[in-house]
Amino acid sequence: METTQEEFKIASKAENDRLVAKILADKEFFYTTFDIALSLDYPVAWRASWCLHKALPKYKAEIISDVDRIFKAFPSFTHHGQIASFIRILKSIDFDPENAGNVIDCCLKLLREDKIPDYVKFYSMELLVKVAQKIPELKSEFAYFIEDVIPTGRTYMIKVKAKKLLEQLRQ
Repeated sequence: METTQEEFKIASKAENDRLVAKILADKEFFYTTFDIALSLDYPVAWRASWCLHKALPKYKAEIISDVDRIFKAFPSFTHHGQIASFIRILKSIDFDPENAGNVIDCCLKLLREDKIPDYVKFYSMELLVKVAQKIPELKSEFAYFIEDVIPTGRTYMIKVKAKKLLEQLRQ
């Protein structure tokens, strides 16, 4: 696995495209990438999670069947890029939100942290809205957290997107 991790140390668009193509062509490499993406080995875990997200359409069923590993590992992630990639993956698949308590708690916490980039907050809000669609009794709690993002968001777009997601929760 060491040589595989080495592949994820090179940061360039061409290398990322090559890795995604390799994942799409080789199911074993997909599983190896999934293991690396769930690790705490920065920056390779971040790059692996980004590549995993790009390969998601082909491996959606495999990720859904192993979603509990994501739920378990998610609270230990420390890099916002890795967090964002896995939130994007979770937003794109079907899962039982009853099992996603750790992820939901982390997303709520991310919305309150000043140092978290707005894009991570946006993905977190989207995931919370998705969960609230399945568990409507959470809508008001999630709305409270999203309301707090509007005045504290650093960019105009996050404020606009937060308002739109808030409207979805209130429907």
